Amino acid sequence: MQEKRQYERCDIDMPAQCRLSSNPDCSYDTSVINISGEGLGIVSSALFKKYDTIEIKLKLEDVGDVVIKAQVMWKKEIAVECYSCGVMIIDADHKDHDKFIHFYVEKMLLVSKKEGA
Repeated sequence: MQEKRQYERCDIDMPAQCRLSSNPDCSYDTSVINISGEGLGIVSSALFKKYDTIEIKLKLEDVGDVVIKAQVMWKKEIAVECYSCGVMIIDADHKDHDKFIHFYVEKMLLVSKKEGA
């Protein structure tokens, strides 16, 4: 299968909150396991469906809270009531998107420095 990603993934362990855009009153604790310039890998107890639109609230170190709207591209059950999902960023406030990209670039630079050392 041909790789569709345009950006390299960076492994990370970061808590987040997710909710379906269609049901903003119900949020789920989520773990972000990797990030890229166009998406995230998450693990959650929420049973999101492929193509669901979700909102992800992240607390980025040294940056603060950002909210990103994303679409579930795939999901896989990894344990009982625990799912791994790949989500693609589809919308974010301009400032939040800039903060997220800045955070991603900083993380990738740290990975590059560690690999080069």
